Amino acid sequence: MDERRQKKRGFLRAAAVALLVAAAVLAVALAVKSQQQGGIDGVWDSITGVERAEAFFYDNAAGGSFAWFDGGLAVMSNAGLYVYDKAGELDFSRLFTYSSPAMSVDGGYGAAYDTGGNSVIFFGEDGVIEDVVTEERVVSATVNSSGYLAVSTEESGYFGSVTVYNSAGTAIYRWMAGAGRVLLARVRGSDRMLAVTIGDGGSRIVEYTFDSTDLAHEYTVDELVIDALYTDDGVTLVTTGGLIGLDDKLAEEWRYDFEGRYLKAYVLSRKGATLALADFQVGGGGEIVSVSDSGKAGGSAPYVGELDSLDAVSSGAVALVSGRVTRYDGDLRGVAEFEADPGTERVLMWTDGVLCAGPFSAYLHGN
Repeated sequence: MDERRQKKRGFLRAAAVALLVAAAVLAVALAVKSQQQGGIDGVWDSITGVERAEAFFYDNAAGGSFAWFDGGLAVMSNAGLYVYDKAGELDFSRLFTYSSPAMSVDGGYGAAYDTGGNSVIFFGEDGVIEDVVTEERVVSATVNSSGYLAVSTEESGYFGSVTVYNSAGTAIYRWMAGAGRVLLARVRGSDRMLAVTIGDGGSRIVEYTFDSTDLAHEYTVDELVIDALYTDDGVTLVTTGGLIGLDDKLAEEWRYDFEGRYLKAYVLSRKGATLALADFQVGGGGEIVSVSDSGKAGGSAPYVGELDSLDAVSSGAVALVSGRVTRYDGDLRGVAEFEADPGTERVLMWTDGVLCAGPFSAYLHGN
């Protein structure tokens, strides 16, 4: 690694930590939201044997979030949540006014929330499960495929708190942070949760089981952790400098270093990660790379221009770069390229092609 990249990485890490610790928790939450919109939770497993709509139409969703949901599409904007079935028909909706909307989806469950607000809409395949109203400001919210919701909030007298809800929308566990600001939390299965806290000395990951208030496992690192996801065998962390793999007791197993490059976008799954890395913070192009759940580098593909959106599933990836869409196979070899529909803001992978989503509509493009 050359001296320029070492200095750049050191500056990025120091500046990010200083910003997140000195600023209010709201600023931290907004940083996480931008990453979530990059596709942390929007990984869609292929669904076969169904007839799909060729387009979805909705009210203004400029700058919103999009995710495959129960074979259809969930659209989140600052004006409401719209969930469509696989035929493109509106399944259910909820209107609201959110200042900083964000969404988490996994399997047949989702959470739409207002970052820095006091509202979380917990929904499932049959509609809204629970309208969660918090006393303190929401930092983030996540769901898992078992139907468990983790809501991270500010907390008077503490550095934040996490409340866990079951699939019926009932609060079953609460944890208060005595040190380090709570950034996010995730639930594994139905019996445990982890929380990410940040401080001026780095980040701390803690894990608790729902049958005890005692700390089960913890991990600390002198880097800013911006996301964490349970995998089949442990936990994958995303930091400002790379990926870190932990085992089921939160002991470090592997690292994948960004080598001083900027992280532009990422998609985490239980089987690994797809990353967009660049030498420059704005423009100039970069490289899309895949990393396995053991930290081994897989395929890679260069791109030229400004990356606007990235999505990936086990069978491949798709990128929106300077108005053009490129679809890749599982080894990140380009298999299709075309001009994006006018106004396209996000792209999502689907079984045989790509969904191009804009402010008022989303169109499916097959092979």
